[in-house]
Amino acid sequence: MPRNSGSPVEKTNRLGKNISIELYMGDVNLSKYVDTVRILNDISAAWPQIFISLSIDSSIIIDNDIYGQKELTLHIYVSGEDSEILEKTIFDLLVLESNMNIIPKNQDTKNVDFQPTSILAVPLYAYNFMSTFINTVLEEGDTPKSPVDFFKSIVTEAGFTGFEIDRSGHNTQEIDQAIIPPMNMKQVLEYLNSYYRFYKGPFYYYADHHGKFHMWDIKERLCKDPVLQIFQLATGSGDPTKLDKIISESAYNPRIVYTRDIVESLYFGNAKVLLNGYNTVDVTHPSNDLYHNIVNNIEEVSTKEGILCDNSEIKLHPNLKTRKRYIHDHSGDQTEENFTSRISDMNRRFSGLRISLRRNVFFQNVVKLGEPVEFKPLHFDYQRYRGKYFLGISDLRYERSDNWECVCKLTIYRTAQSMYKTS
Repeated sequence: MPRNSGSPVEKTNRLGKNISIELYMGDVNLSKYVDTVRILNDISAAWPQIFISLSIDSSIIIDNDIYGQKELTLHIYVSGEDSEILEKTIFDLLVLESNMNIIPKNQDTKNVDFQPTSILAVPLYAYNFMSTFINTVLEEGDTPKSPVDFFKSIVTEAGFTGFEIDRSGHNTQEIDQAIIPPMNMKQVLEYLNSYYRFYKGPFYYYADHHGKFHMWDIKERLCKDPVLQIFQLATGSGDPTKLDKIISESAYNPRIVYTRDIVESLYFGNAKVLLNGYNTVDVTHPSNDLYHNIVNNIEEVSTKEGILCDNSEIKLHPNLKTRKRYIHDHSGDQTEENFTSRISDMNRRFSGLRISLRRNVFFQNVVKLGEPVEFKPLHFDYQRYRGKYFLGISDLRYERSDNWECVCKLTIYRTAQSMYKTS
């Protein structure tokens, strides 16, 4: 399998970063047939999805028996204007779906007819992790564990290494007995979080394109340095030296990106409260009591566990503040006030920004979901939107015309829309 194929398929000397893409199925090189590659990372999913479009003759697929029995290998190179490779990313992909046109051909001639063919794939190692079968017990007499430590022991016993499970902000109430019925790793995550809650703040987990598993409290993660600084450039007059510095740094610094496009402001607050309630009552069932109510208020939780940047003010219509929700199902047996996580999971996406980056970008930092990013608009009218968010969706589309070009659409979220109080 061509893991290190030397120089990229295509090299150009245009100003800025250049992209080249290779695609293999086993030993068969499909690179020249690839038209588009879309890589979608979404915080609501468990792993990336990769969509590949090709223009290829069906006989190439048939003669080489290219179906789902072998993994695809996708290489994405980013090179500088001197053709030096600045970044190389390799995916081993499990093909989930494909479609191909089988068209009528002349029986007497070997004619070639390139037809659109599409493939949907996921990273193989991410699939392996999330689909691993688990069936275990934490018995009476075993060392009690917090939910995070219990899950970490499950991952370790399953033979996985290299994962990142951050204990910052985790729920410290220990579990002394638990049964994990037969289920896959993804179901274990949802099961344990539903009953015990891993963190006090918003819960994040993901298996990335390398198959490395990540899990943490997003609120705690926001204390770290941003993996991206996103500049929205102002039109018209401005400081040309500052603009030139941003543009030149983005050519070699993977943490610096900029856009000249419209940035879309997103708001979901009232809809989230309408669906999930302003006041929530989790009815739990402790072993020594019939029931126990855990009452939480969305604004109070947002002040403590929200994704904030200097301001905890969330924008809600006052009529929604009477909305109360009782939660009986899958509420577990705990009695401590750790169920703020359920509200935090909801309000982490009260507001956000959707940003398009139309210059070729480095791959690694724009796919780091759950990590802090910083938005820096240069126009003074938009300063309330500046500050830290977390990266929620990364949608990269590579398209070939004369050269490979990339459009990257990022969606970033936080709880309070404005960096400043506005009322």
